[in-house]
Amino acid sequence: MIKEQFLPYYNKLDSFTEGNLNLQRGKEILQSLTDFYKTAYDLHFDIVMPQMSLNTKVEEYYKNLTNKKSGHDVYELLTGEMNKSLETDQQLSRLALTVKGDAELTKIFEEECTETLLKKLEENKAAKSFMAEVDTFLKQYGYRSVVSHDFVGETWLENPLHALLIIQGHVNDGYNFDENFKQTVKKREQNYNEFLEQIADSTHKEEFKKYYQWALDASVIRDDHHFYIDAMLDAKARLFLIKLGDLLVHHHVFLMKEDIFFLYLDEVKSLLENPVDVKELVEKRKKEHAEHEQMPNLPRYFGVPEPAHLKEAEKYMGAIEENDDNSEHSIKGLASSSGTYTGKVKVISNTKEFYKLEKGDVLVCKTTTPLWTTLFQTAGAVITDAGGILSHSAIIAREYEIPAVVGTKISTNKLKDGDIVMVDGTNGIVTLLNE
Repeated sequence: MIKEQFLPYYNKLDSFTEGNLNLQRGKEILQSLTDFYKTAYDLHFDIVMPQMSLNTKVEEYYKNLTNKKSGHDVYELLTGEMNKSLETDQQLSRLALTVKGDAELTKIFEEECTETLLKKLEENKAAKSFMAEVDTFLKQYGYRSVVSHDFVGETWLENPLHALLIIQGHVNDGYNFDENFKQTVKKREQNYNEFLEQIADSTHKEEFKKYYQWALDASVIRDDHHFYIDAMLDAKARLFLIKLGDLLVHHHVFLMKEDIFFLYLDEVKSLLENPVDVKELVEKRKKEHAEHEQMPNLPRYFGVPEPAHLKEAEKYMGAIEENDDNSEHSIKGLASSSGTYTGKVKVISNTKEFYKLEKGDVLVCKTTTPLWTTLFQTAGAVITDAGGILSHSAIIAREYEIPAVVGTKISTNKLKDGDIVMVDGTNGIVTLLNE
């Protein structure tokens, strides 16, 4: 589906973005993009839903064979398969090793702060070859937006500093992706073989092996679809829409090309037919948007779902309601990546706060997207408000073998920077140890 439907359209959209544009042509391409989004998200669910069903099947097999109440342990047997998110991290790690191999480059990365890093690299002759490598990397992996599932955040392709800051972190902490990944694969194979030895019935063993291998082969789908659909589609669309916004600025519709993101689709279509001044409307929308970002207590669901529906949703979304077992010093969530870890909390609200996380800190956030993956190399453990055992946060925590408790609903409200917590990823409990 990616090769036959998504990539050909992306190439076409690239040509639209790079070509000449007038109002009529802009309206035609916008309609084409709208139509493709409808197709894309039909295909999106055709891609991800079978994998979810397969995971559920394997989890049930595992529970029956182990007589455990929960089958979340089985997902640790599905780690160590290369996907596009991990591949992106691998390339960033290798770029950091390139830096470490050059004394002059290393000095720049160790000494320069955020504001001056890119400028210093662009001015330095010794960095020319390295920056060419970064450019090659961005052309393949740069379709990540700072704000997931949205057009408002700039992409890595537009601003190389996002990738450079991650490389800088690797340079300073000496992280080596390839070594860590080998260990993950080795541990998975060892745990899998030990588990098979425990299964006495040969028929059950062969049946489990069959479904397990399917699930292992399919384990890349979650992050590959993030890469090619969730991230790349929005990033490619953003780049075209900015060009369309530039055209409307030229026609005095609003002041900045990014203002297009504060209008509805039908409004943009109307403005392409009849350009009029909507600056006042855009400013009103920007104000509303800022207010909405601060809204607390969003509704968890609409209607009156059955208890069984809530239980099923919890697997993917995390807690729907706050757990009754929570106390002043304890938060209950979903056990998602086993092990225990005690460390200092850092609450990260958005990408601008990534710099706060230091080696060994406990990452506490609402949820994570592929853009956040690099933080897992720094964190000692992860706690999230949202997400289930099949969420991005849980999957990546298992890949990096750090304890995770997800779907707590309240962690970002209850915990604050500097709190000392014990994260029990085996049982899904966070204990506050400040006292």
